[in-house]
Amino acid sequence: MARQISDEIQKVSLPPAWAEWMLSELNKEEAEAAQAGAVFAQNLKDKIKGLEEKLDLFLDAHLDNTISREEYTIKKEKLITEKTELSEKLKDFERNGNHWLEPMQLFILDSKQAGIIASGENFENKKNFLKKIGSNPLLAKRALQFSPKKSWEI
Repeated sequence: MARQISDEIQKVSLPPAWAEWMLSELNKEEAEAAQAGAVFAQNLKDKIKGLEEKLDLFLDAHLDNTISREEYTIKKEKLITEKTELSEKLKDFERNGNHWLEPMQLFILDSKQAGIIASGENFENKKNFLKKIGSNPLLAKRALQFSPKKSWEI
């Protein structure tokens, strides 16, 4: 049974060299995404600041009686709506960012660890890892029947 568990775990393992290469590439991707994200966020902040300046100009124009109250109200509502939309985009971006990078790193590290666990002697580690990557391991006619979780199907 221990051999069968090891075989199932080995199926999801990555050779250490591959895992290290993938993590290195992921780190590069993370740096590029962070740089692009910083530019995107700064552009949104600049647009928001520009809208705030326009709002101030329209208020000054209204106070100087250069534009009517109706014109001011229409422009103000339009600019505030646009500013609110941009602020929401910025909040969403800052909250979500590149949410896929960390789970991917963990998946690669777990795949690398799978090889170590599969070749090791600790049955408890094997059993726990098998539970982590799949569900409903059954023993039928002295053969392990195992269904990997969606992300671990190979």
